[in-house]
Amino acid sequence: GMLVTWMAAAMPVIGAVGAALGLLVSPIALVAAAIGALLYFDVGGVRTAISGVASAFNEYRLSVLDAGFGSTETQETISLFPSFLQPTLRFVDQTIGAFREYRLSVLDAGFGSTETQEVISLFPESLQSIVGAVDQTIGAFREYRLSVLDAGFGSTETQEVISLFPESLQSTARFIDQTIGAFREYRLSVLDAGYGS
Repeated sequence: GMLVTWMAAAMPVIGAVGAALGLLVSPIALVAAAIGALLYFDVGGVRTAISGVASAFNEYRLSVLDAGFGSTETQETISLFPSFLQPTLRFVDQTIGAFREYRLSVLDAGFGSTETQEVISLFPESLQSIVGAVDQTIGAFREYRLSVLDAGFGSTETQEVISLFPESLQSTARFIDQTIGAFREYRLSVLDAGYGS
C-alpha cells in the first residue's frame, strides 16, 4: 500500500522530469529514430542506395589497388556508382591517373619535353590546355635560365630560346631579356669608360 501511495505521489515529479528530458533529447532522438526507420525499413530505397554506393566504393578501391587511377578497370568500376556521380568520379579518376603519369614523365624527361606533351593528352580535355601551358612555360624557363647562364641576357641564344615559351608570353619575355641585356651592356660601358669622366 505504502509503495503504491508513494509512487502515485511521485508520478507528477517523474512526469515533469521526463517531459523536460524529452524536450531536450527529442529532436535528436526523433532524427535518430527517423534515420533508423529509413534504414531498417528501406523507405524510399535509402538503405539500398547507401549499401550500393558503399559496395561500389569498395569495388573502385580494389580496382585502384589492382590497376591504378585512370585505368580502364577503374573507369569500368565507376559505372557501379549512381549515374549522377559518374561524370565527377570519372573526371577525378582520370585527372589523378594523368598526374601520376605526368609526374613520372617530368622526372624522366623534364618539363616541356615531347614525352610530357604526349602524357598531357591523358588529362581530361578541360585541363589539357592549362597543364600544357604550365608545362611549356616551366620547360621554356628552364632552358632560358641555362641559356642566360651560358650566353647572357639579350644574346642571340636567349632570343631563340624565348620561342619555346607559349606565344602569349614571348613578347614579354623578349622585352625583359632585351631590357636586362641592355642595362648590362650599359653598366659595362659605364664601368669601362669611367662614370662621369
